[in-house]
Amino acid sequence: MKIGVIGLGDTGQEVVARLLRRTCHDLYVYDPDHKACQKSVYYCDTAAEVCDTCEVLFLALSSASDELALFNGVSSFFHPGSIIIDFTPLSPAQAHQNGNAFRRVRIGYLDCGIFAPNEQLTEHFLCFVGGNGKIFSRIYPLLRCIAPNCRHMGPAGRGQATRILCLSLAANLQHQIEQSVQLAETMGIGREYFLDCIGGFDEIAQPLAAISGNTPAFPLEELRQGEQIAGEMMQRAQKYQRNR
Repeated sequence: MKIGVIGLGDTGQEVVARLLRRTCHDLYVYDPDHKACQKSVYYCDTAAEVCDTCEVLFLALSSASDELALFNGVSSFFHPGSIIIDFTPLSPAQAHQNGNAFRRVRIGYLDCGIFAPNEQLTEHFLCFVGGNGKIFSRIYPLLRCIAPNCRHMGPAGRGQATRILCLSLAANLQHQIEQSVQLAETMGIGREYFLDCIGGFDEIAQPLAAISGNTPAFPLEELRQGEQIAGEMMQRAQKYQRNR
């Protein structure tokens, strides 16, 4: 099986490194900005050469606009039966549109939503995959070389949609923690000290256990009561600040 990677930014470099380390020998690469890759690979002069040569193609471009420009230039070089695994950060709608377009020409397409700092393949990251389930099962052993804990989420677009849901959840959690920090400061508890204290609080993950139906470490009523009291404390603190 000949495998190609287009895009040699941070994500593309990591894709190449993991493929070479775990499975691949015939690896063809191309970068629109002619970035180097210090690995044992075949450098191609054009993206069309990669698409024409490879049965499986990893895309790791910087943006949706870069990807659209690529598709406009190489669409005639894709072969029916080939598979595209897309790590480019896209909107769910764009990923869904890609999946429909490639399905019509009998090309497999999987969109991979990466949830990690700066959306990079760091040591710890989550990978959510959208696309045809049979194609996912077929390519799963190869995809695991890059993302060992990847999960199939449904049709094309669902991978990117799950990425955005995780970003939203992370933002909400950060907002809630920041509110708690501000409240602690009004009570005379130092910001850094408070953050250091809750940093070792494993039970902060218990809402996930509650949602999944497992018994939380604290009774649900106790959690709700604490939430209500904290809300009342915040209101009093805000009122005090306005009246100063």
